[in-house]
Amino acid sequence: MALQVQVKDIRRVARRTVEALEEGGYRCCLFGSAACNLWGMSDRMPNDIDVVVFTNHSQEDIKDYLINANDRFFIVVGNFRVLWYNICWPRLRVKVDILIPGPEPMGIPYVPEGAIVPSSSGIPVIPFLLLLILKVQGWRHHRTSFKNKDRAKIPQDEVDIKQLLLMLDSDDDHLNRFGWLPQWFVENAYELIGAYIKKFPRTRAWRSIGFDV
Repeated sequence: MALQVQVKDIRRVARRTVEALEEGGYRCCLFGSAACNLWGMSDRMPNDIDVVVFTNHSQEDIKDYLINANDRFFIVVGNFRVLWYNICWPRLRVKVDILIPGPEPMGIPYVPEGAIVPSSSGIPVIPFLLLLILKVQGWRHHRTSFKNKDRAKIPQDEVDIKQLLLMLDSDDDHLNRFGWLPQWFVENAYELIGAYIKKFPRTRAWRSIGFDV
């Protein structure tokens, strides 16, 4: 029987990745599906982990650092250099995506140290509001893509977003609490929310957290 990655494996890889980065002086947090799980979406099974590293170094610099810091990290070279973590050689492994903040290419804002949220597992995660906005951004990207592999992700995106909207806290997640967000991110958020409510017209949840839509 083929080995399958479990949630505990994802959390283990996330923890080892964060530990290695912090030992190297890098500040980071999780976002994407692994962050959804850590924020309480217990039925959301991540396939990989997405880590935002707050640095001026490049993604490739961070990958090279990790493979030197821990021999369970390795690179598979194809069209891109893809970072993986070996849980159990040779069959069980988890992909680790490293992202750097900025308007391009991913549109991820810089998050101040005090705004990063420690999960119940001790793994730092991106603030909930940003997680939601970036999920909508991924949904829009997949909807406008011509690649079958991207479009196949749309149903799961929509499930994730609907569940995240139900989990919103009108106080903790209110836009007014995020005065440190850059203007480009707020403007992009309005554009993304506008695209989302064209398909899903209910606006109450968005209004409850300060978006005038």
